[in-house]
Amino acid sequence: MNTSPPPSLKQLLRREITERLGNLDAAAVASASREACARLMARPEFASARRVMLFVPIGHELDPARIALECQRLAKTLWLPRTNWDTRTMVAARAPSWNVEGLVQGLSLIHISEPTRLLR
Repeated sequence: MNTSPPPSLKQLLRREITERLGNLDAAAVASASREACARLMARPEFASARRVMLFVPIGHELDPARIALECQRLAKTLWLPRTNWDTRTMVAARAPSWNVEGLVQGLSLIHISEPTRLLR
């Protein structure tokens, strides 16, 4: 008899999203990434932002590299989430650059400055 609780809605959604993303080929992910980046960069909020928080794509997630490169071109400050696994907390950490090749090779190649709890 299975006595474990049924999966939560959040768990079910994560499974479904992971499955759907896993079914996308690289060309579909690249196309969707280009479209999503273009839509975000066309927004007035992006134009007026001095700081932008992004994420490092994992697997078949959308790739925000175009946004990061545009931020660098426009001298906007880039921030990435940094996880402290000991305390199970996440903070914003300033990223001095977006190294696309480094991202492809592994997340450890991104050098992030000291994290901060508040974006100033």
